Amino acid sequence: MLARGHLVEVDRGMLVGEYVGHTAPKTQAAFRRAIGGVLFIDEAYALVPAGQSNDFGQEAISTLVKLMEDHRDQVVVIVAGYPDQMGRFIAANPGLSSRFNRTLTFDDYTVDELVEIVVHHAADHEYEVPTATRARRWSATSQTVRAASARAMAGSPGRFSRR
Repeated sequence: MLARGHLVEVDRGMLVGEYVGHTAPKTQAAFRRAIGGVLFIDEAYALVPAGQSNDFGQEAISTLVKLMEDHRDQVVVIVAGYPDQMGRFIAANPGLSSRFNRTLTFDDYTVDELVEIVVHHAADHEYEVPTATRARRWSATSQTVRAASARAMAGSPGRFSRR
């Protein structure tokens, strides 16, 4: 059981330093803030940029693996990202596959769900979306989703709905 249960959300920019010797302390600081709770690393695959072997992201990963082992009963670490890119992240360090041995995959939003996201965001700003506008948005979203390649839309339909 976690001592506090708080959530610390980070991304590459909060873990990776700008110069040699800067990454490990940044990663350690983020990890320490999460002790007793959950460390959520969003877009974790960004720690391993495609085609770049000389990157400080690898140092962040090595630091995380060590900290996860040393504090395995004190923190839950969750990594998130697009499935096709997370394989590259897991393969970046032999210790990752044994530490992240459960995968949850979420289905892409349906067109109806995307329209509801638009309606929800509008309501947050005290706008009302009339039925006719919803129908036009549904039609436009449906056409765009059908026309877009799977690669261009993979994992990003929620962002698309906010346009």
